[in-house]
Amino acid sequence: MNYFAVIWPALLFGILIGGSVHAFVSPHWLTRALSGSPGRAQLAAGLAGTPLMLCSCCVAPIFTSVYERTWRYGPSLAVMLAAPSLNPAALTLTFMLFGLRIGTMRVAMGIAAVFLMGTVLDR
Repeated sequence: MNYFAVIWPALLFGILIGGSVHAFVSPHWLTRALSGSPGRAQLAAGLAGTPLMLCSCCVAPIFTSVYERTWRYGPSLAVMLAAPSLNPAALTLTFMLFGLRIGTMRVAMGIAAVFLMGTVLDR
């Protein structure tokens, strides 16, 4: 109960985001966006993965699901890398704990990993 008393805001936030995505984002739209031209698919996948507050272990099933729908490694990898590296909560914490220089480097490395590595592997 003590643990739940601490994490309930994050749990509520996650449930509300998940419910909103389920209600308002069509799986067909997402599949079309991730199956389009390589640049557009990479951008859409990176943006879709950014708000997911998932660690690298928890995002692995999402990688599999995206790959099964699109049969492309680039967008699948972009979603998988964006979730832990570009989510706003992790970036905010990085800037708070480590300062501007390291925070900026993390943003730059995250963007490079999400948008460049996926594109290279997709080819």
